[in-house]
Amino acid sequence: MSTIKISQLPDATTPLTGDEVIPLNQNNVTKKVAIRFAVTNLVANFFGNGSQVAFVLPSALIENNTNVYVNGVYQQKNTYSVSGSTLTFSQAPPFTSQIEVMYT
Repeated sequence: MSTIKISQLPDATTPLTGDEVIPLNQNNVTKKVAIRFAVTNLVANFFGNGSQVAFVLPSALIENNTNVYVNGVYQQKNTYSVSGSTLTFSQAPPFTSQIEVMYT
């Protein structure tokens, strides 16, 4: 069985978006193969100052695609909101707290 990397496929210039069906030529037979790939999480880190509630990330967020941690503790989605690239907590994270935002 031969191995073909996706990057070796002809015309592999369109970004994949999730569940995809791609043509795969194996032993001179073209087959349609369904693939699913994982999206890499992006991570942004901040420190709380006890009063700041809004934090701006490098790119736009989708609330369902976020995981937020304050001092390593997962924050429920009802404790913050997102609008564009801004994450806003309902209460300011404590002074010197470490904030980690994982998003796709």
